[in-house]
Amino acid sequence: MNLKAIVGVPVGFVGAADSKEALHNSDIPNIIVEGPKGGTPIAVACVNSLIQHL
Repeated sequence: MNLKAIVGVPVGFVGAADSKEALHNSDIPNIIVEGPKGGTPIAVACVNSLIQHL
């Protein structure tokens, strides 16, 4: 199994909203969060959830 996706959950740095919007509008499978929340804990939670559902 070779699944690829991007977990786009940056903390609210300058350009973070634009980066998340660009990812959302791309053809790349992704997980993003709306608003300023993000960072390592959110990314880890997303990846752990994906692993549990395989």
